[in-house]
Amino acid sequence: MQAAAVVVSVTLTLVAIALAARAVSEIVRVIRLGEPVHDRTDRLGWRLTTMLRETLGHTRMLKWSAVGAAHWFVFVGFGLLFFTLVTAYGQLFDAEFALPLIGQWYPFEWVAEFITWAMLVGIALLIAIRLRSHPARTGRPSRFTGSTMWQGYYVEATVVGVGLCILVLRGAEYALGAGSQAHFPLTFFIGDAMRGLSTGALESTVFVVAAVKIVISMAWLIVIATHVTMGVAWHRFTAFVNILFKREADGGTALGAAKPLTIKGEPVDFEQLDDLDEDAALGVGKVEDFSWRHCWTSRRAPSAGGASRNARRGTPPSRCRRSCWSWTCATTRTPRPRTSLPVAARTWPATNARRQSSSPTCRPRRWQRPSGRSWARPMPKG
Repeated sequence: MQAAAVVVSVTLTLVAIALAARAVSEIVRVIRLGEPVHDRTDRLGWRLTTMLRETLGHTRMLKWSAVGAAHWFVFVGFGLLFFTLVTAYGQLFDAEFALPLIGQWYPFEWVAEFITWAMLVGIALLIAIRLRSHPARTGRPSRFTGSTMWQGYYVEATVVGVGLCILVLRGAEYALGAGSQAHFPLTFFIGDAMRGLSTGALESTVFVVAAVKIVISMAWLIVIATHVTMGVAWHRFTAFVNILFKREADGGTALGAAKPLTIKGEPVDFEQLDDLDEDAALGVGKVEDFSWRHCWTSRRAPSAGGASRNARRGTPPSRCRRSCWSWTCATTRTPRPRTSLPVAARTWPATNARRQSSSPTCRPRRWQRPSGRSWARPMPKG
């Protein structure tokens, strides 16, 4: 059994690493198509501070308190519990393996077990929110509208599987006598339930569960490597680059004056237009005319369930839809019909729109037809 676990785990790991390397090279190739940008590396200290504040502090996600807290535990667990994956590789060869230095260090063990339980609670909350807000139940206002739902479900199932494997492995370690209850503050009772097993059975349990944990993790890596637009998974890596190279180094909203027209990253001097090369493009005529930052953002825009289906359907990512008045209120996005709405609808406070955006229809019912369509009327001819 141990030999089979080693062969399967190592083989799947090599395949996953090869596919991941190919996916990263494809992403880099797409980014290199874009024009250079020269104003995204200034004030590097501010940019690093902003990145750490918005990632580790989750300052933006915590605007949605429950969702933000749940997502923070999943996010931290994804990084911190990587050490448990390394431990699982060692346990394929030695059931009592522990990482050097930190493997049996009290603070690490306590934090790892707490984060594992908190991650499972957090992902359970996120799964419940996904099911409650499914587009089939809430319709267009759902933040999952246009998302590839199986991708979200798959990522959530991966988190649950990894978390359960960690708890079982910790319990088996305790049952094997790896330490006292002080080393296993939140999993010792799992080990107590395994006390009736023989040493050989406990070691086989460690081999099998460690292999299952590795298979789950490497299968996840293979899936995202073969779906490079799977934003619900890739944003765990790309969020750091997105935030580090934001337009504003201090993390401010990218509003204000329009950026100057550039060619190959340099501002255009309109007094010297005649000196430009004949093949110089003013504006954007093809993908290569975008900056590398635009190519990166469009490729990696995170969605609640995956960006690929959103891109095919022309549905904006959920973070964009939350900021869009017309999407939230299910009205047309052209300015002409917007002016034909009743006066009361046009002056409807934005706070009401935000407050009711989670309901199936965010407009007050007295402004809605029985058919569910908006009250917009056609403009008179002439």
